[in-house]
Amino acid sequence: MEHVPQILFVLCVAVLAPMLASRTGALRIPVVVFEILLGAAIGPQGLGLVSYSGSLPYLATMGMAFLFFLAGTEIELGTLKGKPLALGIASWVISLLLAGGFAMSLASAGLVTHWPLVAIALATTALGIVVPILRDVDVLQTPLGRMTMACGAMGEIGPILIMSLLFAQGHGYGIQMLLVGAFILVVVGVFWASLRVRPPGLIGLLSRTMTQSGQLPIRVSLLLIAALVTLAELFGLDLALGAFAAGMAVGLAVREEHPEVLHHKYDAVGFGFLVPIFFIVSGLQLDVRALLAQPRNLLLMLLYAVALLVIRGLPAVLFRGQLSRRDVAALGLYSATSLSLIVALTHSAVTAGMMSGESAAALVGGGLISVLVFPVIATRLLGKRVPSTSSRGEAVY
Repeated sequence: MEHVPQILFVLCVAVLAPMLASRTGALRIPVVVFEILLGAAIGPQGLGLVSYSGSLPYLATMGMAFLFFLAGTEIELGTLKGKPLALGIASWVISLLLAGGFAMSLASAGLVTHWPLVAIALATTALGIVVPILRDVDVLQTPLGRMTMACGAMGEIGPILIMSLLFAQGHGYGIQMLLVGAFILVVVGVFWASLRVRPPGLIGLLSRTMTQSGQLPIRVSLLLIAALVTLAELFGLDLALGAFAAGMAVGLAVREEHPEVLHHKYDAVGFGFLVPIFFIVSGLQLDVRALLAQPRNLLLMLLYAVALLVIRGLPAVLFRGQLSRRDVAALGLYSATSLSLIVALTHSAVTAGMMSGESAAALVGGGLISVLVFPVIATRLLGKRVPSTSSRGEAVY
């Protein structure tokens, strides 16, 4: 097996994962769960077929960037303004305070070392997993859908901003805050250009090449991702912030120009190639042996799942005046569904030496439980049946 390229095993897992997910029926287990578990199975602590070396780290980084880009394209600021956004911000601030208190308690008990990382992880929402589910049960355009989008957007944007500060290198926090502000100004400029600068010649060229071999809109999008990711890293920020901003900019630009066609193409590049590699590589890096060797780590994994439900779910009570009791409960469960950002955060933390492998595995395990359990309960509360596939084929994330 030593002469077989590692990428071949990774691509085999990338094909096998959605096949297994399609067999889960009403449970609707996301593909990402199988990608992480199968990644661990072929990794150094499993069959030993793949290691974190060669081209895989670079492909995984590209996959993480594209994951945040896709999450950014899902944000529709126009539908979130007003009450949904205000309540979404308030609920996330409460979640962050609850997460901080819980993480500090764990640190005091000697269960974690770098408690801010744990706090950020527990204040996240997997918008890329939740949005397709909302679309499939036909509630995305309802008040519940808009409120969930607002909570999910804050569960993505807030943690990404704080991640950029936590992983900042070479500057004090004061200077880093200024750099974050400068980067945000640049991004606002990009947003303005996305909405206002629309030369007819360029728009026509992009439209004509959309179905040709040139695929100019996709190439321009990839260039924008690379540019903002590079700028973010030059400013000492995390690449996730640049990729997410690129996604929001593209989402604004294409809102009225063939959005469905472009979304299908982005899904093909991201979910068809780059994003699975990121999750599979994250799985092979999991310290599964340490997680299973000590009962304390397994208990911590379960505790993280419960903490996600309380920390992200409890603030949903703020929406009582806007939604029915059943919808509020569903909102809390959807908001507590988290995995993508947890994987990205722990991946960066382990790489930077800020978190141990077993701590990362426990956090990711808690996220896996949330994805497996919370959306299913929420959808049952709504009394709607979840189809096995999405109209855009992305529900598995």
